[in-house]
Amino acid sequence: MIDIQKKIIAGEYIGKDVVVLFKKNHQQMQGKIVDETKNTFLIKYGKEKSDKKKIIKEDVFIITQFGNRKIKIDGKLLNKRSEDRVKLKIKK
Repeated sequence: MIDIQKKIIAGEYIGKDVVVLFKKNHQQMQGKIVDETKNTFLIKYGKEKSDKKKIIKEDVFIITQFGNRKIKIDGKLLNKRSEDRVKLKIKK
């Protein structure tokens, strides 16, 4: 179980299709992650080039496909640079 959790958290998210659930107002948006920083994701959500929104990771839940499953991830777990998440140790 721990190996799966680590793979999910340490995974690459740029290019993933996601549903973003905002914690405060329970709204959601659907799109593709096109960029990532330590604290944010940039989501492309429409057909226009300008249809992008920067979201703060700790303010959202991300629903995405992992293998043949849909999973819901608390953005707080992803609140690191992608290269730092690979080194993350999961507590049992």
